Amino acid sequence: NTISLRGDNTYTGTTTVRSYSGIFGEQPQSDVIVEGSGQFFSGDSASLGAVTVNGAMFAPGTRTPCCGSDNGVGLVQAKDLTFNGGSFSRIGINGSDPGTGYDQVRVTGAVALGSATLSVTLSSAFAPTSGQVFTLIDNDGSDAVSGTFQGLAEGDTITLNSVFEFQISYVGGDGNDVTLTEPSNAVVASIVVTPDTVSLDAIGKTTQLTATTKNAAGSTIYGATVTWASSDTTVATVSSSGLVTAVADGSATITATSGSASGTAAVTVAQVATIIALSDTVLTFASLGDTTQLTATVKDAGGTAISGATVTWATSDASIATVSSSGLVTSVADGTA
Repeated sequence: NTISLRGDNTYTGTTTVRSYSGIFGEQPQSDVIVEGSGQFFSGDSASLGAVTVNGAMFAPGTRTPCCGSDNGVGLVQAKDLTFNGGSFSRIGINGSDPGTGYDQVRVTGAVALGSATLSVTLSSAFAPTSGQVFTLIDNDGSDAVSGTFQGLAEGDTITLNSVFEFQISYVGGDGNDVTLTEPSNAVVASIVVTPDTVSLDAIGKTTQLTATTKNAAGSTIYGATVTWASSDTTVATVSSSGLVTAVADGSATITATSGSASGTAAVTVAQVATIIALSDTVLTFASLGDTTQLTATVKDAGGTAISGATVTWATSDASIATVSSSGLVTSVADGTA
């Protein structure tokens, strides 16, 4: 049996769906629970309270009978969207626009996916373009999406009609939407390099940079080829994977490039003294007035000498031995200093 609720109403109680049921219209004050063998569909549009799916089917936009060859598309607006154990969500893509071309759920509160199964159907009459993004769940709230669809981690691929590959994201859109992106030959419009400022205090020290490639809509493009380059390899080098290595004191710009897009990170190498090695560590004088010249080698944490490092000299007891500003030690009297 199919139950259809049509028109607008101000019902404030809970609507529980345990069979084929559709809501067509405004019921924004009523929370909806879909459970058991229930299958919920919304037709072209529906405005609801919080929607909770307990091991049942949620198919926004689907026409009756549910899940036939012509599923239709629609828009559901909900306060919260929660999937619990064994739930199933069916999304249809027939075109480019949300609500009229493909199914979309707009949520103003929290989204919890609970490892629900996601089924996406793509109309054979529609061919997505490279880089096209479909926002399945438009999460207007500030909260991150909780959980993932079953078997689909961030960036995983869904193949539709044996031709089109889509990558799923739970941080798409403005950062907390669930999106599908058709990435094949997607044009990279921008690259974000992380971190974008690097300070290295020892020669040979390394840091790993990452480059996030995005399309014009701001969605991440996974698997895009990125090349790395340093503006001054005498200061810092960068590997093909973005590993930066300090070579000498100075500054360099590391650039990540994909197609015509690029992103940069500023690298500063400034050795910090952590080790001072003296030419002699024990001096013995047989006569007063004898002298010995000490030299000090200053090194960074990696053991590389710091050229031109300023060294100051001091003695613990000038009545026994003195030391000049250049490290010349002179015996003054018997004793230890």
